[in-house]
Amino acid sequence: MSQPDKKKATTKAPARTRLGSQIKATNAANAKPDDDPCKCIKCNTNSDEMDETSMLQCDSCQGWECGSCLPYTEAELATLSRPEIAWKCDTCTKNTMPTTKTDRAILSGLEQTMHLLTVSVGKIEQTMTMIATSLENKADKAELDTVKVDMDTVKDRVSTMETKVEEIGEHLDEKIGVAISEASEIESRKLNITIGGIPEPTGETNEERQGQDEAAVKELLNGMDGPDEIVEAKRVGKREEDKPRILKVILPSMTNKGAILKKAHKLSHHEATKNIFIRPDLTPLQRVTQRQLHRDLYEKKQTVDDPENWRIDYRRGKIFHYQS
Repeated sequence: MSQPDKKKATTKAPARTRLGSQIKATNAANAKPDDDPCKCIKCNTNSDEMDETSMLQCDSCQGWECGSCLPYTEAELATLSRPEIAWKCDTCTKNTMPTTKTDRAILSGLEQTMHLLTVSVGKIEQTMTMIATSLENKADKAELDTVKVDMDTVKDRVSTMETKVEEIGEHLDEKIGVAISEASEIESRKLNITIGGIPEPTGETNEERQGQDEAAVKELLNGMDGPDEIVEAKRVGKREEDKPRILKVILPSMTNKGAILKKAHKLSHHEATKNIFIRPDLTPLQRVTQRQLHRDLYEKKQTVDDPENWRIDYRRGKIFHYQS
């Protein structure tokens, strides 16, 4: 399959965005008889079917995603296409489990090193015993005492290393457990969003109240000109007198989730929805990381001349300089 403007295909080329019309023009100019247009890895839409929708290429797998499947504005897509900013698709950014494999590899390497040390100490002890026997035969008491001290020193060092390897192993086991648990929690929340600011329902039964919540969510999403299909909507958290609880909404697909989050910022532009917000359903660890990113962004803005051009890239977990 030919791909538009894909330079240095054997190395990690920087991510690029292209309008569908540009992709079609590039493909038309460079196409061979059996070439196909670029295809979005999420919705399978060909670039030939798009005119004004940008596509973004993953730096890792080289796959393409269209703007309709990505939770970015056109300006943000333009920024993410800059050479100094790497971009990866959802599949390639799931790096918790590879970290776990790396930790296991480290532990395995330490265990192998410990085994080699133990074997080496055994050989040293055999050599020392032979030397000691030889020295005893020669009745050289001073040299024999020195050899025994050296043997004891080696044994102490090996014992210390064994203790350290055990401590490292315990730490890695704990870290691996946390990584596996976090990966499972992220997976369970991947189709969820949270909505705040929608008034509490007034129904008399749980079924009536849940029905009212789901109707309110669909009305809100429909007003955003986005997909309004939902699987379930339910309140979470402790009920307070003057503050509505958060609504956790389960969506049918990641495509719907991306489209909704992409338009969520527009809620603040209208009087009726200015106090309503929509966010991804984050794990506790992700929320801690996000708060740290906001602190980092605040501190960065205090030290630069153009604070309005600094943003947070939640996908990569860092702040970056934005140019419109």
